[in-house]
Amino acid sequence: MSSRILTTSWCTRLLWKNMSVTSGRYHLYVKPEECEFHQTTITFLGYVISQQGVEMDHTKVHAVTEWPNTTTIKELQWFLGFTNFYRHFIQNYSSVAGPLTSLLRGKPRRLSWSDQAQAAFSNLKDSFTHHLPYCATLTWISPSWWK
Repeated sequence: MSSRILTTSWCTRLLWKNMSVTSGRYHLYVKPEECEFHQTTITFLGYVISQQGVEMDHTKVHAVTEWPNTTTIKELQWFLGFTNFYRHFIQNYSSVAGPLTSLLRGKPRRLSWSDQAQAAFSNLKDSFTHHLPYCATLTWISPSWWK
């Protein structure tokens, strides 16, 4: 990694210096062809990160809304596992998913799907389209933190 990096601000220069020292200390290396710079949003580990905050990946939201009705215990486990990943975005997730998780208690051999379970399944899918837009907002760390 180069010891001379041209930046437009003191804060950016300090950030780059700290990153290069830390990466050298831990033997981490950067391949420029695999890097993206000056992006306004990035998709990382199922989240879309921007200056506004962290939100769900839109392809994952679409996958949930198009999820077919479950017919087996394994399919229900997959669905609940997938939706649980984004539970922080769904207000009262445990209450919405409660009727579905109760179907898995006691290790049943067959899925006893009821009207209540269907309503909970539909409500959980709908909550992905009416989710909180951002889970958290990003704030810049004070430059004094980098000392």
